[in-house]
Amino acid sequence: MQDEGEPGLPNVVVQLWNSDHTVLIETTVTDAHGGYLFMNLMPGAYQVDVLDSSLPAGLTQTTNPVLPGADFGNQTDPYTVNVGPNVENLTADFGYNWASPTDTDNPGANATGAIGDRVWVDIDGDGNQDPNEIGVEGVCVKLIGPGPDGLFFTMDDVVLATTVTDATGNYIFDDLPAGTYVIVIDADNF
Repeated sequence: MQDEGEPGLPNVVVQLWNSDHTVLIETTVTDAHGGYLFMNLMPGAYQVDVLDSSLPAGLTQTTNPVLPGADFGNQTDPYTVNVGPNVENLTADFGYNWASPTDTDNPGANATGAIGDRVWVDIDGDGNQDPNEIGVEGVCVKLIGPGPDGLFFTMDDVVLATTVTDATGNYIFDDLPAGTYVIVIDADNF
């Protein structure tokens, strides 16, 4: 479920299909807040689906509970949605989280985690990602682990991995064993 402070995903392709997912009726793209809307639909059942290839790399869909007005069960996309005459159905939400695909079916003692988010231009300087604040592409991000002394911010810290932000400023370090890490932006490439 979307909690306060969890931003929407912009530029994700959402598809509207007939009830048995054989005819693509319409396609749209999420706005800056992750919102989308299919308008002027005839009453009936539809399936709403997200084009997975339009999602940022490293995201896995989370399970959604049954929501009022929708026939979701615990399935992942596509969602079956019923629309009545003169009724808006605004319940076809899709939640995603950074996770290793290998961990979603078999979590446990050997499960790994992920660290990631976004490098963005904080236009108003308030420290919060606002919907109109753009991501920064091409920034080098480093994943740091403690060195032999087990302490961070000492001379023996170890760079475990590096990555570069994508076109929307997103980055991800995946398949990480449980532990404590530090993320550093390479100021020379920013």
